[in-house]
Amino acid sequence: MRERAFKLARAEASGNRNPPPGDRPAVQWCSASRWRGPLDTATTARPTMTETLRMRIDSIAHGGEGIGTLPSGKRVFVPLAAPGDQVEVEIVERRPRYERGRILRVLEPGPERVAPVCPHAEDCGGCQLQHLSIEGQLRAKERVFYDALERLGRIGRDAIGAAHPVLPSPRPFRYRIRARLRASGACLGYLRRQSHELVPIQTCHLLVSELEDLVSAVRERLRERPIPWLAAVEFCVGEDGNGAVALEPGPAAPPDWAGGVESWLEIPGLVGVVVLPVRKGEPAEILGDPLLSRSAPLAPDSTLLFRPDVFAQANAAANEHLVRAAVEELDPRPGMEVLELFAGTGNFSLAVAARGARVMAIEGDPIASALARQAVAASPWGERIRVMRADARRAVDRLGREGRRYDSVLLDPPRTGAREVLEGIVRLGPSRIVYVSCDPATLARDLRILVDSGYRVVSTRPIDMFPQTYHVEGVACLERE
Repeated sequence: MRERAFKLARAEASGNRNPPPGDRPAVQWCSASRWRGPLDTATTARPTMTETLRMRIDSIAHGGEGIGTLPSGKRVFVPLAAPGDQVEVEIVERRPRYERGRILRVLEPGPERVAPVCPHAEDCGGCQLQHLSIEGQLRAKERVFYDALERLGRIGRDAIGAAHPVLPSPRPFRYRIRARLRASGACLGYLRRQSHELVPIQTCHLLVSELEDLVSAVRERLRERPIPWLAAVEFCVGEDGNGAVALEPGPAAPPDWAGGVESWLEIPGLVGVVVLPVRKGEPAEILGDPLLSRSAPLAPDSTLLFRPDVFAQANAAANEHLVRAAVEELDPRPGMEVLELFAGTGNFSLAVAARGARVMAIEGDPIASALARQAVAASPWGERIRVMRADARRAVDRLGREGRRYDSVLLDPPRTGAREVLEGIVRLGPSRIVYVSCDPATLARDLRILVDSGYRVVSTRPIDMFPQTYHVEGVACLERE
């Protein structure tokens, strides 16, 4: 009941009724260019007659929708709305605590409204904020970040020692070095806003030029020879401009579902293909060499390794800001012992070791941990890092039983947060904890747990890693009371 109540509170506080892409339930593939997921069993009242009204948009919710308020005090969530807009809205959904509408007309645009640069912006669900100026996006993300900490974590901004303003991405467009596109026949694209329907795209202004060229080349190859069971393609490019892809099958695909994909290696700049298995746990098929690399942030003469089927930050330029913010809060020094959880391929490990600290890096994914070991072995700072492949909770519990102690803990968990490891972290007795988060709601929940366990939040910094979208990263530093 507590978990369900938390989810409801989080949804109501943010206005986001659709989970981020990584949290959506598994979808079902069908041949009609449409994705279908489980039915929403919550009661939804559709207006029996068209109802229109005029309202002013006050702010932006966590999911990117504008928020208006009815005279009764009930909130209305409106996609593609900007703060200060005077709009005519049609109500399309009613719920007990809120309503959802769509814009019929913008009667008077707010000061932050701009014309989207992408021709797909109104339909595509990939960008939720392209109609806002960058300044407006940053204001909205900073407010959403600190509002989540206060509402869900009961941590007011004025109670934080150094509550920094949001840090912008170096690039507002053309920043993504990796992207996941859905597939249907010869079409590649993103899901339509608030639906499972595919929107084919011809261009995406978020992709770096090398990545968009690779997407275009793969699209042409699919037109020549479609892969009927192909559900999605994960694209990524390395620092040298070469790229690799991972192909995801639909749930009913046969074992040899990607026959003929060997010819894709003829695409200029495509050096590797990963064909993912139909059954989870089976090995992927590797064609060519999908291993790519980029310089490791804040770790001279070191390289990060990644593949399209392994998580890595999508915004390389902003990732340097993220690593710098985390390392500055951690303040590693020679002689310090640092425990890093959810270490991935070593994004933070190398930078921390370059400052002189010794790092125990825990990562559960077998491929990511193997790539981290490879990067560590080639780094001049590698002798200070030990990479352990293990589940974070089990590793923390084991280290606690062994009586290990660490000066600091650095963690970068998935969107679901790190609630299951927090008790174990506290038992290890670190004087400082640096928490890197991609979801303000789970960050707020976990910070509350740590505060109740004897820590205080001394610093927070939201970071815009994904301009034009509602997503916002955050770095929080806690010290033991």
